[in-house]
Amino acid sequence: MTMSAAPRSADGLLLVRFVLRRGGVYVAILALLVVSGLISRPTVTLSHLLEVAQAASFLGIAALGETLVLLTGGLDLSTGGTITLASIIAASAMNGQNSRTLPMIAACLVLGLSVGLVNGVLVTRARINPFIATLGTNAILFGAGLIYSGGAPRGAISAAFHAGVDSSLAGVPLTVLLCLLLLALFTIGLKTTLWGRYLFVTGANPRAAFLSGIDVGVVVTLAYVVCGLTAALAGLLLTGYVGSAALGLGNDYILNTVAAVIVGGTAFEGGRGSVAGSVAGAFFLTLLYSVTNMAHVPIAGEDVLQGVIIAGGVALYARGTAPVR
Repeated sequence: MTMSAAPRSADGLLLVRFVLRRGGVYVAILALLVVSGLISRPTVTLSHLLEVAQAASFLGIAALGETLVLLTGGLDLSTGGTITLASIIAASAMNGQNSRTLPMIAACLVLGLSVGLVNGVLVTRARINPFIATLGTNAILFGAGLIYSGGAPRGAISAAFHAGVDSSLAGVPLTVLLCLLLLALFTIGLKTTLWGRYLFVTGANPRAAFLSGIDVGVVVTLAYVVCGLTAALAGLLLTGYVGSAALGLGNDYILNTVAAVIVGGTAFEGGRGSVAGSVAGAFFLTLLYSVTNMAHVPIAGEDVLQGVIIAGGVALYARGTAPVR
């Protein structure tokens, strides 16, 4: 009995850890849906879930780029600043005029690419710690937004852009469809391109990647460039959805973007993870905020509860990836 029970116990532990590693965030989402239904049954409806998905799509898009950076073992804390500056520039430059929509979209995306390039150079060439480098960049971006706007963002998103962002197809919000399309492209890119494979190799063992002939600097820099691009895109879409810019628009995205990626199963040390998990993590966090609001949890209580759940999710993932003894 004892001899046969041991293998079964080990198999069960392996199964639990596999579930935690591959699907922990999805289990968490299901649990939150149950809690949401108990608090208010009408919230577990297709229409409400689509509203949550629309709110989560902005975070999900930003999390796609952040995932690439974390896969390399890096970190980008300038997402919030990029979102805010892109929002301020887009609203002030468009100033409600439809004719300026496309040029300003292009300008903001170039801004995101430039921010990512600067971050990549600081990390790979200047050898500055990613935490310090991107946190500094974030401060510069917020400062630039404050100076450019004079402390009070002006202008407005064009009516055409607002209508496009707030539109839907077959009942599904356009931003959700765009997030899913980008998710599909990122997934294909990670699985079928050399650069996608190099991201995992670089994150798992940068030294081995370098010795095998991989240009680690280029691989990492491109990850930051894409991250800057997705952050700017998220800022544009969020501004188009809201209709105007705000100095604090990107504040919640500084840590939430990283949290979505980590809760979604990407290893903080790099080398393991998936973009699908990151988008699911974004949906989980957004649903969590919705549930705490419905439960009338005070703001301070929300912060504590959200921190506990995020830390718990990371701990469960770490436990799920630990070797079985």
